Amino acid sequence: MKKILLLILATMPLFCFAQKVDTKIDDFTGEKVVTTSWEKIYSGGATGKNQTRIRFRHEGGVDLIEFRVFTDCATSCNKGQEMLLKTNDGIIKVKNVEYTLAKPGDWTPNGINSKLGIYIVCLGSDLEKLSNETVTKMRLTFSDGYRDIALKEKDSSKLQELYNQFNKAK
Repeated sequence: MKKILLLILATMPLFCFAQKVDTKIDDFTGEKVVTTSWEKIYSGGATGKNQTRIRFRHEGGVDLIEFRVFTDCATSCNKGQEMLLKTNDGIIKVKNVEYTLAKPGDWTPNGINSKLGIYIVCLGSDLEKLSNETVTKMRLTFSDGYRDIALKEKDSSKLQELYNQFNKAK
């Protein structure tokens, strides 16, 4: 009996996706602010290169998608630069809201690792398509070129579920 209980407890993290949505009211504006947890949607293989985490945020009446990407070189992303999300039905375009430079620790939400990463905040008017469409690939464009990231089916469904929870909360 102890072995069965131990096995269940040991494998539980593999099956649980604890996606969280934080909802609060801004003290100054009185507007609702909705933020999801950071979710890793691309692991980057053995090297971790291009490891990507995503979260959604609704603030000031706009929906934002935020990316944290592990890079192995210094790079930047210009204001207005398009990031493309390829779905089973088309392309969703989002635009970077400000110039961003890769900095140590920016690729991980808790900032404990000092390797180079880039934190990008994008605005997109077509984000609602994510509730019905599955993202299969992403193209993240930086100053040194673009990175195409193919998503596994489980990561695509994790992204879609995260968006649906976000959309329900706003």
